[in-house]
Amino acid sequence: MFHGCVILAGTSGESRFFPITEGLPKAVLPVGNRPLVTYLLRTLLVKCGVARCVVVTTSRYERAVRGAVADFRNADVAVVDEMVGSAGAVREALSNDEGLRQCREVLVVSGECCLGFRSVLRLVETHRLQGVDCTMLVRRGTDDAEDSEVMVLSGDRVADKVSAMELDDDAEDGEGRIRVAKALLRRSPRLVVRTDLLDVHAYVFSKEALLGAIENGGPSQSLRADVVPGLATAYFRAPPEDLVEGYDLYERMMADDDDDGGGGGGSIRPRGVVAVVAKEPRQQQQQPRAQQREGGDAEEKEEDDDPVGAEFVARIRSIGAYAQLCRHVVARANLTFPLDGKILKRDGALVGPDARLGEKVTLKNTTIGARAVIGTRCKINNSVVFDDAVIEEGCVVQNSIVCKRATVKTKSNLNEVQVGEAAVVPANSQLKQEAFTAGSFGDDDDDDDDDEDPISSSGPASLG
Repeated sequence: MFHGCVILAGTSGESRFFPITEGLPKAVLPVGNRPLVTYLLRTLLVKCGVARCVVVTTSRYERAVRGAVADFRNADVAVVDEMVGSAGAVREALSNDEGLRQCREVLVVSGECCLGFRSVLRLVETHRLQGVDCTMLVRRGTDDAEDSEVMVLSGDRVADKVSAMELDDDAEDGEGRIRVAKALLRRSPRLVVRTDLLDVHAYVFSKEALLGAIENGGPSQSLRADVVPGLATAYFRAPPEDLVEGYDLYERMMADDDDDGGGGGGSIRPRGVVAVVAKEPRQQQQQPRAQQREGGDAEEKEEDDDPVGAEFVARIRSIGAYAQLCRHVVARANLTFPLDGKILKRDGALVGPDARLGEKVTLKNTTIGARAVIGTRCKINNSVVFDDAVIEEGCVVQNSIVCKRATVKTKSNLNEVQVGEAAVVPANSQLKQEAFTAGSFGDDDDDDDDDEDPISSSGPASLG
């Protein structure tokens, strides 16, 4: 069992996610008609046996986050100032929560992550075997150029890491450069520079090392940009004769902590940062393995029961990545894991409770939110429709997101469009690769047909 976890859920990513996160943190964006953070909480608390989890947010998003966390035992919400960096937010959670104060190691995960349980367990196991300050989860490939990082590795140890954007900003002659200290080359002359790895923002820290790094650098630090690189370089600055590595170090550290009453502060401390590269998820099959072969083994059944996949690793850093995750969850729901009684599967889609669908509606790889209304003869493909949204009859919606209480008027055609909360798209609109908020079109609230049922008089089709 792993004892403590902090989930960071205080950012909306407004520049990348405009307009779908107006007033919302990314952690509560709906995925398969559930808040994103609930997938992470299920993985940590139910599948991995984490004893205590604190979700950190700001007062701006407190209500939304508390609503998402409410159904999970052993999880609570901590509110921090918006000006505090991710390092300071973690420090406040560790200092103020009684359960976390007893932990000797802590898992810190961004609320924009979606992780399968085996990827988390492998991260924790590696941390304990290696006996280091921090073990970080990375995956191959990047969503876009802004996410790319340069990592200098010595084996699986991180010698340095810096974002590609920082290198570009520091470049004087148009080419970014990363400088490697001579001491590092003497310690580890065979270094590998990787540009194909993405920091997932999932870390296991020695709590003592983490708090020490935060105290030295201040609460405004970023875990990704300041704390983790600082812990990485500290290992290579230490005299070689002072280093104790591997599981022997971990056992000695735990023994010292037990002698001190379990509060940490032992004389032997782990050093450095190790990177764990996420496994590539197995290709989805056309039907659950449990159906393909009666009485499949326990590992296969666990995989089938996981809503995202046991080895799944994703970080939702863009609207494109968010839409891809939604499609992934819809596909797995229609192939594998059982849903609760409130969310229905229908023709390659997930339909929320009390949603109303008219006749001859075509849905594919789509999520329809609770109480949403879809008019007659609509075609919706690869899209996400939030709660209480209305799409009137005859509309075609592809690769788009329609937010809460938004309305798409009759016979509109949307492709790669984001419709913000309460926005109204006029009838017969032909839109592609655009984003709209309430008021973008003037939003005629006094249309003559506002009181009419957007579903035709023949009534909604059965969802059975």
